[in-house]
Amino acid sequence: MGVLILFRSRVDVNPFREALHSLIALPGDELVLSSGYISQGKQFKAAGPDNLLPQLQQAVRNGLKRIVIIAGKFSARSFWFKHYREFITQLNSLPISISDITRSNWHAKIAIKIDRKRPVAAIVGSSNLTSWAYGVLTDNRFNKECDVIIWPSKANRKIYRYFSGVMEKIGPSNFIYFKKITEGMNEEERLNNLIKQLRQDDIPI
Repeated sequence: MGVLILFRSRVDVNPFREALHSLIALPGDELVLSSGYISQGKQFKAAGPDNLLPQLQQAVRNGLKRIVIIAGKFSARSFWFKHYREFITQLNSLPISISDITRSNWHAKIAIKIDRKRPVAAIVGSSNLTSWAYGVLTDNRFNKECDVIIWPSKANRKIYRYFSGVMEKIGPSNFIYFKKITEGMNEEERLNNLIKQLRQDDIPI
């Protein structure tokens, strides 16, 4: 399988952002976005016109039919909950199915593109959909994050073309690329196990 380990160490380079946009652009009819926190306030909107919204709109034009959003490391009275609801309201402007799920102890950061019930690629790591992790910043308040992209060997060359642009943009000091790992389960089984774990927590995917 292809494995790309990303590490953010500079304010002007955001590997997670580039990777997430590339993942959303992959062929597929379903997208899972999981985050502990989501920023959708006055200062930064994760689903704003300069961030996720145009990426998702293009994906819809390319065949995306459903988005599953999972979040919840916040109480119903916190400002993070208000941000989350604003985020969902913005996504509901898209002409597709939106499933939003909250769990009070949810802190997992996962993005998965799925096509006809089969995993295409996934990002698993530390980055939330917040200004400090996903946003484009001009000062040093960014988070140093690490995220891993995984995709099946069967589609290695095809998927690699999507993520090669990420590597080119972020520079060689910000990633480690493993072309193939063969020990144990194959990559599709690993990604299916990840999806299975989400389903066991009553996530409808």
